[in-house]
Amino acid sequence: MPDQIIPVEVATINNKKISYRRLGRGKRKILFFHGFPGSSLQLASFHRLVQKLDLDVICIDRPGYNQSEADDSNQFSQASEAAFKLLVSLGWSKCQLVSVSGGTPFLFSFVKTYPKFVSKIDVVCGLGPVGTPEFKKYLSSKARLGLKLLPYLPGKLFKAVLPIPSANRTPNKNLIRYFLPASVADAAAMESLATQNILAKALEEAFMQNGIGPKRDAKVYLSFWNFELSGYGGPVDIWHGDQDLILPPEMAEQTARSIPHAKFHLIKGEGHYSLPINQIEAVLNNI
Repeated sequence: MPDQIIPVEVATINNKKISYRRLGRGKRKILFFHGFPGSSLQLASFHRLVQKLDLDVICIDRPGYNQSEADDSNQFSQASEAAFKLLVSLGWSKCQLVSVSGGTPFLFSFVKTYPKFVSKIDVVCGLGPVGTPEFKKYLSSKARLGLKLLPYLPGKLFKAVLPIPSANRTPNKNLIRYFLPASVADAAAMESLATQNILAKALEEAFMQNGIGPKRDAKVYLSFWNFELSGYGGPVDIWHGDQDLILPPEMAEQTARSIPHAKFHLIKGEGHYSLPINQIEAVLNNI
């Protein structure tokens, strides 16, 4: 699906620009949390279901991503408040939350702060609190080192070091595999040129501000955040592919065990990126 048909919109929240994308104007409201590194363009997974399921889906670019401006506060608090104030300004009063991968910590930050605003939670190939002893073992030493070093890298190095596509260069699979080790399922998903274009564009938007957003994310990922849901009593569903080579299924199982009444869904034959592409309808139909 061409990214041109999902235009970027910009709102001003607390005197900072926040960019976001929106699909549909249906009755079913969904706040989507994009991955790491990524952008609101990952909203594209919902496109084919907007009319079928009567959806209205919004995804903000976290502070430092795309056109969203960061302030001096914690990434969790700014992202949650920006999303909440945007939704309220648009007339929303309650919504379902859906996250993928590195968007998951921000989903739980949102529900912790605004529990009455949330009707349902779906976590897809989600990142757990890898800064805690219980989850530390599920993140590879290579990935942990990368998160620790990322905030200290000079911003201007990103475009020189990382394989971010230029406007006149066609994205290739090596770009995606730099961040996404391909399982069989993920490799199959990457065969689509449309998928490659979306991933490449999302990566470009992630580093548009020389990595400010990913740097801020990396810091909070390794902090001691948790699954605080004391004010929320609705359903929680945890979805993970058994071929995920980035975040192991065991992490998702531990997540489900850590949340009272959460349901764990292990999807056979799906990887880290193929799961939200191929199974988003199954996720949304699980009501």
